Amino acid sequence: MVCDYRLPTSESPTITTSKILATPNTWSRGAYQCLCKRGYYSIRHPDGFNGTIMEIAWKEHQDNISNYYAEVFTCLKCAPGCESCTGPEPCLADYNWPFRISLLTISVACAIGCCILAGYLFHHRKMKVFKVASPIFLLITLIGCSIMYLE
Repeated sequence: MVCDYRLPTSESPTITTSKILATPNTWSRGAYQCLCKRGYYSIRHPDGFNGTIMEIAWKEHQDNISNYYAEVFTCLKCAPGCESCTGPEPCLADYNWPFRISLLTISVACAIGCCILAGYLFHHRKMKVFKVASPIFLLITLIGCSIMYLE
């Protein structure tokens, strides 16, 4: 955590006296706010920890009265690849590899199928059906489909 001094307001009592601080510009107990360092986050306190409440919880933790400090005032590490975060969500894309591999397999199979059709069309280009349909245009179309499938 990184703790920053904040000016005490008229309604913020300190931990030791429960009275308002007399000197506004001195570092005193409870007159600060702690934030998680870069690369860490807090689920319960995303805007920072109040110093007064944190000190009370630390004192209870030292005296083995409660476990509140360990449960509430902890910063958790961000997911891998995150410089800053507000929760446990990953910052990087999580790939569904079986789905991606199946799409790649289908695309490669279609590209190979287009190449096979282009070979068949070139071999039988003299047939009346292919000759009427302009075999050069059909070949260009099949080659374009293969290129698009391999993209």
